[in-house]
Amino acid sequence: MPLKKEWMPTAYVTVSGIGKKEYYEEESAKIAISPKEHYLTVDIQPNAEKYHPADTATYKVITKDDTGNPVSAEVSFGCGG
Repeated sequence: MPLKKEWMPTAYVTVSGIGKKEYYEEESAKIAISPKEHYLTVDIQPNAEKYHPADTATYKVITKDDTGNPVSAEVSFGCGG
């Protein structure tokens, strides 16, 4: 069954059965629908493989859309030690 955008972010599916004069209990399930086109791929590239105390680290942050095209984005990047 194809999922529709208007069902985002959540859809519910319910299944029930009827047999020979019998009703089978219905079951429901919640389905999370992710808007794939709103997700970004984030690639972080350091300018060195290893850093030492007091070194200045520089990183290149590349963001791409769901089709792999570069897109402008606001990102927050932190390092812990």
